[in-house]
Amino acid sequence: MEMTMTTDEISAEEAAARLGLHPVTVARMCREKRLQARKIGGRGPWRIRASALVPSDTTPTPQSDGTTSTPESPAAPPSRQG
Repeated sequence: MEMTMTTDEISAEEAAARLGLHPVTVARMCREKRLQARKIGGRGPWRIRASALVPSDTTPTPQSDGTTSTPESPAAPPSRQG
């Protein structure tokens, strides 16, 4: 069976570079169906629809400490002891 890729599909690595995220984060977003993507051959690499890579409110935002945050899971404010 021959697999065809559309010209609008890119790799997880390319999507990560465009979004400023780590490829593992992009793969997780694909599994969670937060990106329009498909697996090649069911177990192969993710192929992401490039036209769907518009940053949204649910796209994790890279932080200076290497972590990411999303509006659904904001960083907790420092606790005040008093």
